[in-house]
Amino acid sequence: MVGICVSEYRNGVYLSTTRRDFQFNVTICDPNIIAAIPEQTEFCDGLTLEFANESTNATFYQWDFGVEGTESDTSNLFEPTFTYPDTGVYTITLIANPGWPCADTAYSIYASLPVIAPQIVVDGFDCVDSGVLYNFSALTLGGGTLQYLWDFGPGASPQFSTAAAPAGIDLNEEDDLILVSLTVSDGDCEESTNQEVLIPPDPEAEIVPQESFCDGLLYVFEQTSSHAESFYWDFGTPLENDFSFQASPTFLFPDTGQFTIMLVASAPFACADTAFMEFEIYGLLSPSFPEQGPQCLEGNNFSFEGLGATTNTATYAWNFGPEAVPSTSTAANPSGVTFTSAGAYLVTLQISENGCEEYVEDLVYVYNDPTIDFGFNTAEGCVPLGVSFNGMATADTQLFYNWDFGDGNTSVVEDPVNFYQVSGQFDVTLTVYTVNGCVASETMTMEDAVQVYSLPVAGFTADPMQVDILNPVVNVTDQSQLAIDCQYYTSDGGQYTDCDFQHAFSQSGYQWIHQYVTNEYGCVSDVVQYIIVNGFVFYAPNSFTPDGDGINDVWLPSLTGWSEYELSIFNRWGDRVFHTYDAREPWIGEVHNGTHYGRDEVYTYYIRFSDLLGLPHEYTGHITLLR
Repeated sequence: MVGICVSEYRNGVYLSTTRRDFQFNVTICDPNIIAAIPEQTEFCDGLTLEFANESTNATFYQWDFGVEGTESDTSNLFEPTFTYPDTGVYTITLIANPGWPCADTAYSIYASLPVIAPQIVVDGFDCVDSGVLYNFSALTLGGGTLQYLWDFGPGASPQFSTAAAPAGIDLNEEDDLILVSLTVSDGDCEESTNQEVLIPPDPEAEIVPQESFCDGLLYVFEQTSSHAESFYWDFGTPLENDFSFQASPTFLFPDTGQFTIMLVASAPFACADTAFMEFEIYGLLSPSFPEQGPQCLEGNNFSFEGLGATTNTATYAWNFGPEAVPSTSTAANPSGVTFTSAGAYLVTLQISENGCEEYVEDLVYVYNDPTIDFGFNTAEGCVPLGVSFNGMATADTQLFYNWDFGDGNTSVVEDPVNFYQVSGQFDVTLTVYTVNGCVASETMTMEDAVQVYSLPVAGFTADPMQVDILNPVVNVTDQSQLAIDCQYYTSDGGQYTDCDFQHAFSQSGYQWIHQYVTNEYGCVSDVVQYIIVNGFVFYAPNSFTPDGDGINDVWLPSLTGWSEYELSIFNRWGDRVFHTYDAREPWIGEVHNGTHYGRDEVYTYYIRFSDLLGLPHEYTGHITLLR
């Protein structure tokens, strides 16, 4: 700090005096700061370049990427990335610790050249005289005028090409794998790539011979072709849509007869193969019988109808199982079939016609009659009483429930919970029913099943309702009804079992007293009342000695009864040297976040806080710091 005093005179007459204080800040400057940009080693990478930084002893930087006519080609990152607007050669500037007296600057020349990134694309092929001729094209990222050089291997015809998309190339199919290379140049940039082209084997079409002759006009075709990826079927009918591209197609013939089936098997970059086969299509023998609805065991009686024959010469064979009476039948439509016990029974129908035999199976169901019962977890308790009920009805099919709990509430779930909100005795009724299988309904009532007791009435008076922290005594008088026991809890940790008592609060703010009362049935009620405790305590010491001897080393105000808090400490120049929102954080004599020790002098503190009622308070004073 330097102080200057200047007095002004005119013609020997004193006019005025001006005083000024000046502060000089001194910093350490490292003379060994060196800016360094490595030379460019990667070229033809496009417009976006990554810059390395080999500077030493620097902490911050300023880059200029050399684009003329713009001021946005800069960065202060350590190792930046920059995208140039066009290809070209640019002068790169790097300043290490710009603005410092000992800053250093480095320069380097970088070139932004186009990316070619060539890729080989096999565009397609042509089958010529059972041979495959390939078509190629090149994908690149380069611009301008590109030059191409293809090499298809020593066995290819032709081996070389300079076209962008050469076509009709014979790659010599005697080899399974051909290496194709491509070199693309764009001005000073040149890149090459290779790709292996797999020469696939020729597909062989093969149709699976007919094995089934009694499946009707709908037939599922199968094939065992090799080296094929796609297929074309022609089913030899007059229909316009008698073809398919599926591997194993299903086709519905317009009539019975003999048909010539054609299959063409194909694969990419290979010539297709064709196969032919004769198929005979006959009418469908498809036995069935209408679905039987479930019946109860009591009085069950089933009638069946055989379907699926195409002529009246068909024969029938029924099997109902050993639990049925009768157990078998040869009639087309047997009736009067009964079962001796409940269960699921497999019924089989076999139809024979024109040398073909087919059968069908289906289940018929016989169910037991439903039964009813229920239980619950508790029979008595206090309002509100929650009772869990358990439906214990049984049936072979889904059961539906209707509960009546006697208090006006109902439920349709199997295991409901009902909350009784009034006292008294209540009857409980359950009705169960089924809507399929053996359809039936059952009802059960349990009289006086649930006993619900009334609650006591909690209540007390607290006098007075507002006290001061210096005299925080409150008198509590019980006003409850139908209670035989009292318990109290206070917000500052107090507990009482006397119904009338006196309590002194230990904390200010909004406090409470919570009463619990119990009647002869063990039912509990409670009530809460709030008490306002006014007041707070504040004290701030006027000096401290932060010399590390363990005695009076910190300065901290003493404050109770507060909520929000803020402390600021200022030096004699009006600079704030310490600030906190934590009433438990002391000042240890350091200033500006611990960067310096406070000087021995008098400081001013300002404290703002709110008490527990939310009222604001402010305090100011002086602190003497002595080391």
